[in-house]
Amino acid sequence: MANVTVKLANFYSLVSRQHSRKTMYIEFIKRSDGTLRKMTFQLAGTKADNGDPLPIHRVLSDVQHETLTVWDLNKEEYRRLNLRDIQKLTIDQDEYTIVP
Repeated sequence: MANVTVKLANFYSLVSRQHSRKTMYIEFIKRSDGTLRKMTFQLAGTKADNGDPLPIHRVLSDVQHETLTVWDLNKEEYRRLNLRDIQKLTIDQDEYTIVP
């Protein structure tokens, strides 16, 4: 189990290298009330959410607004995460601390 620090600028490349069906865990600060939240997710466009890829306008919007659209495995809905609010990301047994 590795614990690695990753700059926010490298977050997209870290996540995009993952297989779309891989389950990941994330900790982030919820903007509305400032609480620490945890979510189990897969990248949007996976078999869990019917397999349709995200439209290109959504992908470009995510990059422009520093967000990431994911499929929340617990609520079975799309969620859009603000990258600046992400604290930790866990993929397999590797934990990544996200810093500005």
